[in-house]
Amino acid sequence: MNSIKNILKSILGYFKPFISLFLITLVIFTISRIVFTYLNLENVNGSFTWSKLLFSGFRLDISTIGYPCVLVSLLVFFTQIFGFSKKLNKPIIKIVACIIGLLVGCTIILEAATPAFLNEYGVRPNRFFVEYLKYPQEVFAMLMNGFLTSVIVATLLFITACVSAYIFFKRQITKSVATIQSNKLIVSLSVIFTCFILSVGISILMARSSLGHRPLNPAMVAFSSNNMTNELVLNSSYSLIYAVSRIKTGASSDKIYGSMDQTEMFSLLLSDTNRTKEQFVNATAKNPTLSYNKASHQRDTPLNIVILLQESLGAQFSKRLGGLDLTPNLDKLFDEGWMFTNAFATGTRSIRGIEAVVTGFLPTINAAVVKQPKSQYNFFTLPALLKAKGYDTSFIYGGETHFDNMKSFFLANGISEVIGQSDYENPTFVASWGVCDEDLMRKANEEFIKKSKSNKPFFSLVFSSSNHVPFEIPEGKIELYEEPAYSRNNAVKYADYAIGKFFELAKKEEYYKNTIFVVVADHDSRVSGASLVPVQHFHIPVVFLGADIESRVDERLISQIDIAPTLLSYAGIDASYPMIGMDLNNSNSGGRAIMQYDKNFAYMWREDNDNFGVQMLTPQNTNMGYIIEEHKLDVLKPTKWSEDIVKKAHAWSIAGAVIYDKELYGSDYLKNK
Repeated sequence: MNSIKNILKSILGYFKPFISLFLITLVIFTISRIVFTYLNLENVNGSFTWSKLLFSGFRLDISTIGYPCVLVSLLVFFTQIFGFSKKLNKPIIKIVACIIGLLVGCTIILEAATPAFLNEYGVRPNRFFVEYLKYPQEVFAMLMNGFLTSVIVATLLFITACVSAYIFFKRQITKSVATIQSNKLIVSLSVIFTCFILSVGISILMARSSLGHRPLNPAMVAFSSNNMTNELVLNSSYSLIYAVSRIKTGASSDKIYGSMDQTEMFSLLLSDTNRTKEQFVNATAKNPTLSYNKASHQRDTPLNIVILLQESLGAQFSKRLGGLDLTPNLDKLFDEGWMFTNAFATGTRSIRGIEAVVTGFLPTINAAVVKQPKSQYNFFTLPALLKAKGYDTSFIYGGETHFDNMKSFFLANGISEVIGQSDYENPTFVASWGVCDEDLMRKANEEFIKKSKSNKPFFSLVFSSSNHVPFEIPEGKIELYEEPAYSRNNAVKYADYAIGKFFELAKKEEYYKNTIFVVVADHDSRVSGASLVPVQHFHIPVVFLGADIESRVDERLISQIDIAPTLLSYAGIDASYPMIGMDLNNSNSGGRAIMQYDKNFAYMWREDNDNFGVQMLTPQNTNMGYIIEEHKLDVLKPTKWSEDIVKKAHAWSIAGAVIYDKELYGSDYLKNK
């Protein structure tokens, strides 16, 4: 009888580390989920019940805990086996307890970092959380200058959690080993191997959390049309690991949104470009979207082209676009140029904006093509086309140009000269992300003066960075909107100040009258909200200026992918290219926008004079329609659209991934120019 009790005690002792890890982690996840829900009640009201939220979260938490439990199964097994060795017993137990302590510490630190991430991006930590670790200089400077207190608190929390867990699990495992070792050798080994097999099997079942063909994934536990609710169901460890696991392989859009016959997809896509069939006469199997486009403005000498890409400058900051009164210089430029009141970004990151504006490529559920391996050579870009037509091409930035793979991508795809932080002599102000926007704009003007003296037209992408966390700006340049000085709103106001200074300089130069400029945001800031795709946070300013552009306000609905074709056409360049954005010089163009928000996609069109129609596609539901009033972008009223519209939206949602995967966006044809 005593031997049976001892065996049962040994089995219980063996499983104690698993039970403890399960309960500790489950408590961390549950408490944080409840706290985060209360913090975001304004974004989730009416979209959930506590029972459903907690049950769905519990199911996903079990799956999350299952993965480390597989590792812990192996570790505990080794401690029990090495428990027979007095020499190796204690060091092995310490190593195992240290690893488990690190797992607990990482779990806590991820949950602690989640509120700020949710506030900034509207989603739990995803691939961006780790991708930027490749740029330690920028990330470290940003953390030290903008989040020093948070970093100190988080570090102390992490150390405390790791040490506490280490002490706790070291004691538990030591007792477990001693209990099992108290049995006879054959009994001890039988208990160890039996418990090991059981622990591995149970851990794998927990990890899968499903007896079906596929293991659990976020789509299986999502239950709401409210994006924030579905994010709260997750825990941050699962969200991060799931996102990172898909970085190399990428997500298959047809599996996310549903498959479609490729011929039908291209037919629907090309019919929505405001081009005739004759324009696609030179399209090939390797370049199915290639079209010939005659310029709307025929010129003896084509214009220079300059894109001023503004970091995080959403419509919410422009009074003319219904936002705060923070961009008086930009609002003044609206009166001087060709202003669009209904322009929308394709995504929420800078490289997504670069992808749309510089390459005309469609957004996908994966990373932008700037960072993707198949687009690092012979991928179509606007500067590649212009370089083939004799343009001098450049990229001008105030920070480290290697960031987000920009330098490599640009040099391989049409940019001849890259100017970064090291190229500025005696900058007036240097922040975490590089020199200030004033220095950037001054440098750009100097470069354009030099380039205008040659016989070649020039193209340049000028990318700002001052309006970025931690929002460091030089003193005395603007009247502060609020205190402290380093705030988002003050950074926006300073970025606008720098835009004003650039045009003040440029208008005095000879090159101005021979250049078409476009001022456009890469994306909005703090893109979050209750809806699956927060449309109001994709609304951005777009204004074309310079040359012979006349002042006008254009209320057409447009996308960032329409900018490059419009620039080419206005500059007087007839060209063949694979971009499917529209030439806005044509009065029949425009009328649709596309948006990618994490796992969700939105296709938007003008339904009538006052309203937009929206069709969203998500991993959970591929038929979610809405109608939005033009001046109330944050109010989405559910409706059901026709099958034709649903199919068109579906085609747009998967086209980018298909074109990229099959390498159908090449620039080889430019070699013959």
